[in-house]
Amino acid sequence: NKISEVQLEQLIDSGAFDCFSSSRASLRASIKPALKYAEIVSDLNNEVGLVEAMEKPAMLTVKDDPMENLEREHEAIGIMLSNNPLHFMKDILERNNILTIEQTEEFIDGMNKRSKTISVAGIVRNKKVINTKSGQPMAFVKIFDETSEMEVIFFPKVYKDLIRITDKNNIIYVEGHFEYSKDEITFIGDKANMLEDLNNA
Repeated sequence: NKISEVQLEQLIDSGAFDCFSSSRASLRASIKPALKYAEIVSDLNNEVGLVEAMEKPAMLTVKDDPMENLEREHEAIGIMLSNNPLHFMKDILERNNILTIEQTEEFIDGMNKRSKTISVAGIVRNKKVINTKSGQPMAFVKIFDETSEMEVIFFPKVYKDLIRITDKNNIIYVEGHFEYSKDEITFIGDKANMLEDLNNA
């Protein structure tokens, strides 16, 4: 069976081929020419002379985006093994009683209508902005850390001051609470800021 481009990407994103290049972006960019070369060599039925005459494609050089690598790694294997920017801010997290996303789940069990206010930190994966009936923007922001991911809802009054703070790849902390309504549990963000700003406070 042939290995697919998607399968190769997942292996690269998981770090399986880090020994071949310091840049995962270079490995990803080189998949198509490498697969094309492999297909041609296979069609030659391993005829030694012809195969040796084939010029192997050079690896393309592309600069890595560390945050993209972490996001892809998290998607591929569910955790961040190669690096974790939140790890280097562990003292800030502990000093300010900021939880991991996984730790916030204990506040859901036995909850009635609303949990107490808690603080959680994460990397912004993506953001969806919609307008309310009154035409004001609100946002659904997905954050992740090395333990899990969660969606934070920012209503218009709060979101208007957080438009740039909630941009993709920012490392933020959020103060908020869980709400239970109509068999659905949501996390409502009451305030947020860049995590590094806590270190300067």
